[in-house]
Amino acid sequence: MVKSLKLKTICEGRFRNLNYVRDLPAHVIDEPPGLLGQDTAPNPSEAWALASRWGYRVSH
Repeated sequence: MVKSLKLKTICEGRFRNLNYVRDLPAHVIDEPPGLLGQDTAPNPSEAWALASRWGYRVSH
């Protein structure tokens, strides 16, 4: 079964994104200072690793 998910992404800073799914609080993605971020949340690779650990298939 294939299910489409809708989300909204807002770029809050240089490399900080707020991702909204349904009516849940924002899922924040940020980069460490060495990559011009503020290191306030997981970076995209860390978020992907966490999702794949739970068996989610992540693609673009």
